[in-house]
Amino acid sequence: MSEKIQYEAGMMVKLFLREGDPLPRAAMIGKVLGGTDDRVDLVIYCSEEQKTKKFRDVPYNSNDDPDGVFWRFSEYDSRPDTFEHIAAVQDLMNRMIFLLACRSEAHDQSKLVSPEVELFDEYTPKLKGTTYGSDEYKSYLEAMKPGLEHHYAANSHHPEHYRWRCGVCERRCTEAEWEVAPQGPNDSGQRYCPDCCRHGMLYEAWLKDETDKGLHGMTLLDLVEMLCDWKAATARHADGDIRRSIEVNQKRFGYSDELKAILYNTLAEIESDGPRPLAKFS
Repeated sequence: MSEKIQYEAGMMVKLFLREGDPLPRAAMIGKVLGGTDDRVDLVIYCSEEQKTKKFRDVPYNSNDDPDGVFWRFSEYDSRPDTFEHIAAVQDLMNRMIFLLACRSEAHDQSKLVSPEVELFDEYTPKLKGTTYGSDEYKSYLEAMKPGLEHHYAANSHHPEHYRWRCGVCERRCTEAEWEVAPQGPNDSGQRYCPDCCRHGMLYEAWLKDETDKGLHGMTLLDLVEMLCDWKAATARHADGDIRRSIEVNQKRFGYSDELKAILYNTLAEIESDGPRPLAKFS
């Protein structure tokens, strides 16, 4: 029996699995975190669970012992680095999932209190009988304008939330940001971009009201919530049609054909019975 290998932090290892080992049966590769002469700490990738796991004080034997737990790679193997990348992507996607969950909890809460609830009490029954985008629909929105302006300012899943645009740097500002932005001379009421005017007034950087183009200030999270909002809203209209709404809103908000296609593709996944089948690799 040869001398026992000293496993060092960062070493790539391939696993032998025996009955009673404290390792998932699908774990075939790992990276050493540290350890002692007889036991080692390592992180492994479990292909069945599609995640990495850390294990402490795992026993090992010599390199050529048939009962050994694992041995050292003699050449570089890309899989451990790929597993780490997979874990990093999973962490980031879980962060996105968490943020979307927070949005789902907070969605449209401002409608439940004044000054919005009074207007929605009056006009929601009227809107149900209208066709989205019709003249009648638009007339009701105009009558609801005070409450809608408050709603848009409080909810970033509406393109109108990002209504103010800087004429120099193209930054989009919300209503709250506009209210504290630098003001022009003589109480003109004009506001200027806080970024462009950070070190002094730049009068070309005035904030222009572009409520119909606010989608340019949105994030992917805003867009996901927006699409879900549109989809749910169509159920409240007698002739609601989410695909027609996407077409109407392209003219209303000026988004590209590429974004429209992404909305359609995402909608198909939302409406499907389950996620897309994942590719399997042996």
